[in-house]
Amino acid sequence: MTDQEIERIANEALNALLSPYGFVRADVTSGEDDLGDPALFVRAHFVAGSPIVPGAVLGDGLAAFRARLREAGEARFPYFDVQYARARA
Repeated sequence: MTDQEIERIANEALNALLSPYGFVRADVTSGEDDLGDPALFVRAHFVAGSPIVPGAVLGDGLAAFRARLREAGEARFPYFDVQYARARA
């Protein structure tokens, strides 16, 4: 799968659960993990001042995303990072 296809899946899966917490979008980049295995690096962007996403909600979002990837035939492991926008002074 291309990064763009995976990004579309990420945004659909994560938006459903994380939008109440200020989720804006997800970016996906292909690469290798520390062991040299193919991997996906997913960064979820949130608006400034967003509340911290509860662990259970974040876990549910990641599980939904991973399930959608598997259904689409994607085997690479997604590493997840959260980015909160900085509030402007």
